[in-house]
Amino acid sequence: METTFEKLQKEADEIQSHLQISIEYSKAEDDIEQVVDRGNMLAGYIARSGVMLSEAKQLVAIAKRSELTKVMEGLINKKYSAKIQNTLLDAVADREIRLYTYIEQINKTCKYQIEWCRSLLSKAKAEMQYLNFNASKDKNGPF
Repeated sequence: METTFEKLQKEADEIQSHLQISIEYSKAEDDIEQVVDRGNMLAGYIARSGVMLSEAKQLVAIAKRSELTKVMEGLINKKYSAKIQNTLLDAVADREIRLYTYIEQINKTCKYQIEWCRSLLSKAKAEMQYLNFNASKDKNGPF
């Protein structure tokens, strides 16, 4: 199945809209299941955005390859440095490069958010252990 630029852009926009929905910190502390659900959703997005990165990179390569001969024909007689030639080639695939960067940022955002979920889960676990320790201490006396 061939991935088109438009399909990839649409899917990236959909994931981004989900990432922008925030969990209120106070509610997250009370409803740890909400944090677990968010973490599970983010894990799926990390996996999918990784595949999307690969697909976007392929779109960049295709765009550059299709224009390479045209660009290089115009540069053969001119004595441009390799850096300038690469910059001109990147300009040809600007739209695809922007999509790749967008998906890369989505992937990073998913990772940052899943770390936040992990922190909340660790905090909840520590609080639960503390409460259980104090409950057993009160029940059995000071020693």
